Amino acid sequence: MYSFMSQFKILRQAQAGYKWFAIAFALMATMVFSPATYAKDVQATASVSQTRLSTNEVFNLQVAYMGAAHREDFDPSVLDKDFTQGAVQFGTSRYSINGDVTIRSEWNLSLATNKTGEVIIPSFTINGVKTDPITLHVSKDPSSPKQSDLIDFDDSISKTTLYPKETATFVSRLLVKTDPRGLQNTKLTPPSGEGLTITPVGDANQYQKIINGIETTVVEQKYQVTAEQSGEHQLIPTRLQAQVISISRSTGARRIVPVDVQSEPITLTVKEKPASFKGAWLPTQSLELQQGWQDSEGNTLNTANGSIDAKVGQPITRMLALVVKDVSAESLPDIKIDYPNSVRVYSEKPKFGQDKAGNTVMTLKQVIMPKKSGKITLPSVTVPWWNSQLGKAESAQAKGLTLNATVDENAPVQTSPMVANNNAQPATSEAPQPQATPTETKVKTIEEPGFWPYLTALFAALWIVTLLILIQQKRSQTQLVSQPQSSSKGTSKAQASDLVSILKTKDGVKIQAAYREWQAQYPNIEAELKQQIQLEMNQLMASLYSANQQDYDVKELRNLIKKAQSQRNTLKNREIEPL
Repeated sequence: MYSFMSQFKILRQAQAGYKWFAIAFALMATMVFSPATYAKDVQATASVSQTRLSTNEVFNLQVAYMGAAHREDFDPSVLDKDFTQGAVQFGTSRYSINGDVTIRSEWNLSLATNKTGEVIIPSFTINGVKTDPITLHVSKDPSSPKQSDLIDFDDSISKTTLYPKETATFVSRLLVKTDPRGLQNTKLTPPSGEGLTITPVGDANQYQKIINGIETTVVEQKYQVTAEQSGEHQLIPTRLQAQVISISRSTGARRIVPVDVQSEPITLTVKEKPASFKGAWLPTQSLELQQGWQDSEGNTLNTANGSIDAKVGQPITRMLALVVKDVSAESLPDIKIDYPNSVRVYSEKPKFGQDKAGNTVMTLKQVIMPKKSGKITLPSVTVPWWNSQLGKAESAQAKGLTLNATVDENAPVQTSPMVANNNAQPATSEAPQPQATPTETKVKTIEEPGFWPYLTALFAALWIVTLLILIQQKRSQTQLVSQPQSSSKGTSKAQASDLVSILKTKDGVKIQAAYREWQAQYPNIEAELKQQIQLEMNQLMASLYSANQQDYDVKELRNLIKKAQSQRNTLKNREIEPL
């Protein structure tokens, strides 16, 4: 009995020992074959979302590295040969199992291929560890669109035969027949051509248009094409390289379609310049020379009869506009006009622009001032040009004008009030002296002196006393006399102030108009001072309108104007000062 019980007890102890050994073995096996331990053995992997797909169908490639890495450690350039790629997305993750920390670096990118059959994704090397290659099975998708169904060009040119320096207009129209948001990695190459100067005109214009029943986004850009040398030249149109994302109609799968579209080259024939042509070379299909005249106030003058009335020193503005088709601003000639010596001319720099029809417009403005009276003939303007459409020489002309110049009668040299009362006295005579009263008394003929000598002596004594009082009160009387003149002086100061303020505007026409008004207000200034002011005014006009414009300091002219105002006030005080 005792022996049986002892053996049973020993057996139970042995079974318990086997149980603990099995548990320990299981724990050891779990630690050895855990994912973390496996990951350390296999450090880099590459996998795809699917291995059987159709042409241009998008699939995902994932490359993982079990360890710390950088974005640059993965080089996808080995895929360029057979695949269209999307942007690479990189990220890292960190996790811990039983205190064992593991770092995972992962790269993801979308791929598509237009090849068929077996296509191999090659091995990648990450920090010295290589991944296994992957074999793809690609079949042709009958619903896959052509690139012309997605992107196309519709280019045009205004003419293919032209002369040197003549311009042709090339219009590049990009037609996007799919959602523009599906365009990726676009590369646009502008038009080019050896021996050609190609300049874009403005910014590109984008709009929507229905073409063959399809709503299309049109991107239109115009270019000016100019050739300097004769012969044949090749114009290479605009080229677009991009990737378009589309959806398969049959499978609904997303596809990346690579596109590389460009129109056929255009041959341009450039003719030689005719040897018989004389003058500045200006080839065009259309040229127009326009002309207008304005007075000093900016009003349009009527020149239908070929002549107008003008004043000496008063400005007249001549405006010329040259409107040319298919010629760049750089190719337009300078317009030079030989004016007679009897006028002074100030020319502004030409201004260039374009009208609504796209023609190049050059505007020239000239300010003309007669220097003497009489008939003055302003010359006509002739611009020779070559009609490239008809193949012959022509010329455009703007007629001249005859000026009937006279001296301005509104600014004569006026006389003082004393001149009007006594023609025998010169214009510089001053107001009469107080001796006038006793002088008239002495002139009378007296047969009997009586009490008159004594009365005369009394008047003389009173006159002396009055003179002394007047001398003492001279300053106060001067102030009293100036009060009634405040209104007229204020007007004169306002005229001078207006002229000085207009000088700062640098507007020649306004300055001349204000100067004429100022001359009418100050007619009696000294001849030398008047000549100095006129000289400074001429220098100001020259600085505004001469070919070589320079800055002019109006300080000296402003000081002369103030001096003239002070001189006029002094003369007025002398005329009305009582004694």
